[in-house]
Amino acid sequence: VSHFLEHLLFKGSQKYPNAQAIAEAVDAVGGYNNAYTGEDITSFYIKVPSRHGALAVDILCDMIQNPILDAVEIDRER
Repeated sequence: VSHFLEHLLFKGSQKYPNAQAIAEAVDAVGGYNNAYTGEDITSFYIKVPSRHGALAVDILCDMIQNPILDAVEIDRER
């Protein structure tokens, strides 16, 4: 379930409505984002130059707190 949600959270959020919006926001500041799921942890991260740290936190928080969880994307991931 954690791995399933890991994939879904990168599909879009309230402020960043689709995967492309998330990727473009990170790419625009020279950043990189990814996630992984281990046996007892799921980790989401965005690596950006330090001056864009607030943006990275904003994106991650919105992905986790306000995911879109679109039915079509849920079926696609399933």
